[in-house]
Amino acid sequence: MSLEDPLFNSFASVSKAEWLEKVRKELKGQSLDSLDWLIKPGLAVSPFSHREDWPLEMPSLPAERLSNDWEIGEDIPVDTIPDAHRRAMEALENGVQAPRWILKRPLKLHEWEQLLEGVELAFVSTHIAGIKKVEEFPAIWDTFFDMVHSHPERLSLRGSIYIHGIAYAEESFAVVMAQLLEKGTLALPGFRLLTVNGHLDYRGTEGVVEELAGILVRGTRLMERYTGLGLSPEVVHHHIQLSVSIGTSYFVEIAKIRALKILWAHIMEGYGVTHLALPPIDARLAGESQLDDPHQNMIRATTQAMSAVIAGVDRLTVLPSDAFQGKMSTSFARRIARNVQHLLKMESYLDRVIDPAAGSYYVEQLTDALARAAWESFQSR
Repeated sequence: MSLEDPLFNSFASVSKAEWLEKVRKELKGQSLDSLDWLIKPGLAVSPFSHREDWPLEMPSLPAERLSNDWEIGEDIPVDTIPDAHRRAMEALENGVQAPRWILKRPLKLHEWEQLLEGVELAFVSTHIAGIKKVEEFPAIWDTFFDMVHSHPERLSLRGSIYIHGIAYAEESFAVVMAQLLEKGTLALPGFRLLTVNGHLDYRGTEGVVEELAGILVRGTRLMERYTGLGLSPEVVHHHIQLSVSIGTSYFVEIAKIRALKILWAHIMEGYGVTHLALPPIDARLAGESQLDDPHQNMIRATTQAMSAVIAGVDRLTVLPSDAFQGKMSTSFARRIARNVQHLLKMESYLDRVIDPAAGSYYVEQLTDALARAAWESFQSR
């Protein structure tokens, strides 16, 4: 729908000056600036934004998306193979599309086969985490790679792997990793081996600018390291995914993800990569946002998930409401966590509109403010 649509002929146009005059009358002498939201010193956002402040046709965010659909994720701790398999089947049967296996140790080939028995890998994405030592990764990858290649129907496998500390690993590991990246690009193109861990930069609402700048630093460090080892920017970019935390500040979280897309596209312009889609954004509710009350967590998870979805993440994991307890979550808490996302898709239809926040002058203003501040912070590092 455009502003030229006949529907808008029924409404009189109101200028920004007319709106501001009404606002000033209601404030009864109070300064208009007193309504600004001070996110951090030097970064204030006005609650009033008008069409006159923005182009009539604002471009959508850089993306290659045909819908706003996202994958429903869930963490599966692999303590024992039978327990992990049972929990995974429960999750998949109830709508999970992106299980993330949290490994406690490297698995053997037959253990991977047992773990994935009955899992239709063509219909879900598969993600691996829990690797604490970078030197463990090559063996884990080789075993996983052999498991996939022992079944031709698995060659279209999609997913990712998270390796703790990969951006700062020793040079000898980076050389091995560069070889695996090149091999994986051809042999398993749907699998990403480089995760930018933005969770380490999460500092809540007040630290959102530093969070974005930190994600850019980690991402560019990976780009520089592996292009420096002879890989093309396209190959490195192909393997990257951005993993971020979602806090409780509704509009800030929407704007943060949208700003990250703009900033990463800007980074890739510097490498001459403008023809590829943005890397997928993996979003997870911030552990710091969890309270000691599972009922409050259950409620606030709905707005946290909604902000992530409206911002256009590609995969979302909602923490079970009892995750703060530091032990195995209950089946009930996991079911509610999944159902939050089912409701956003099946009842709110938020998966059907590309960039739902586009055209919201307030969100656009906040996105622009965060992107500019984060870029300045990034350049100063």
